[in-house]
Amino acid sequence: MAVGPWKGARKGMKKIGRRTLWELFKLGDIAAIFACFMGALTFDWGEGNLLSGGIMPAASVEVIDVLWIFMLSLVWHFIFVAFGLYHNRRFSSLKAEAKDIIKASVVCLLVYALATMFYSRIPASLRFLLSFWLLTIVVMLGIRVVLRIGLRFLRLHNRNIRFLLVVGTNERARRFARTILKERELGYRLVGFVDDSWHGEQPGDTDDRFRIVASLNGVFEYLRHNVVDEVFIALPIKSHYHWIDKLLGACSEHGVAVHYTTNFFDCSVGRQGTDNIGDTDIIYHVVGSMGSWGLAVKRGLDIVSSAILLAAFAPIMLVVALVIKLTSKGPIIYAQKRIGLNKRVFEMYKFRTMVPHAERMQNDLEKLNEASGPVFKIRNDPRVTPVGRWLRKTSLDELPQLINVLKGDMSLVGPRPLPLRDYKGFDNDRFRRRLSVPPGITCIWQANGRSDV
Repeated sequence: MAVGPWKGARKGMKKIGRRTLWELFKLGDIAAIFACFMGALTFDWGEGNLLSGGIMPAASVEVIDVLWIFMLSLVWHFIFVAFGLYHNRRFSSLKAEAKDIIKASVVCLLVYALATMFYSRIPASLRFLLSFWLLTIVVMLGIRVVLRIGLRFLRLHNRNIRFLLVVGTNERARRFARTILKERELGYRLVGFVDDSWHGEQPGDTDDRFRIVASLNGVFEYLRHNVVDEVFIALPIKSHYHWIDKLLGACSEHGVAVHYTTNFFDCSVGRQGTDNIGDTDIIYHVVGSMGSWGLAVKRGLDIVSSAILLAAFAPIMLVVALVIKLTSKGPIIYAQKRIGLNKRVFEMYKFRTMVPHAERMQNDLEKLNEASGPVFKIRNDPRVTPVGRWLRKTSLDELPQLINVLKGDMSLVGPRPLPLRDYKGFDNDRFRRRLSVPPGITCIWQANGRSDV
């Protein structure tokens, strides 16, 4: 039976030392939040603020005020805990941690605003709230930058090391192991692999860490006699489900953390991640590179931009409407059913450019279709009115779609929404991927010559 790296383990931080330092780090966060509050309070203290060189009068602060501030600092701390800011962040980037800090700080600010309703002495001016919020974000992020720099220094000098065991020898396992060996600042030491035999190409390097230290059945004995802090599972879940379930139980008994990848399937398009619904943890796969925050920002930009553009183009739209009304019979706005996000049907608005009842004439014109596939296009469509031809050339007929953007049916930028007829004609699902994002007013067709692409 192989003996584990007991000697090397002594160079890592002792468990009790790590816990003590981590608790001190949490207390430091509470003290920092308290200091941010006092700093923002001093900044907001009327005529005697920091901008004029004064300080907050100490006589104005009562003991109950300090207790309230300290209690709010604790509340902020527990909100940070709820957002996972004190979880193991070895694999997490500073950018991801900054996002969590901002989101947690927004919730904290809402809680603080609620507290002002119950204790009137708490400052609630806009200047105080903004300065407190921004100061907290900057200080919390600064603390974590310093912490990351310090931990990186320690790990590069063989301190704060975690011993890692990789289960599996497939390409996924070997690729992960190479990353661990390359990025020493993560603070991991690879102790070996667990498998019955090598799968795929045998590693060519002479590094003794690329070796099998235990079989699948022997790993339980290995955990009893060797130093292992964390386990990374790279085996197929389907074929090893019961064995992995047994391994999870053994790791739980030994206090060993377990990681496994979410990319069980080779999905070349989209994002994967984890979430939870109630008390159920889930792994999700979604198409698109934007997360929920990115989509929210994009939607906000669509609302603001479409509202501004509608106001700016209102005079032009009024003139176009009058010209259409005076030159041909029928409605000014033409509403056509189109296929939108995830096959939702909506009515897309355009200035009418054709004669009334143009759709009824389409069957008779199918033989003149110049486009291949299910799309219907005629360069010199006889149904288009003279004014309509000019509107199409200048794209002014698309302006009413700003209303669709404001409603949420469309976005400013995205693939053009398909008519029902064209959509039903697609027999290749690859082309239906365009329905995974909101349709847009502007797309690559407009940028590259519309239908001449």
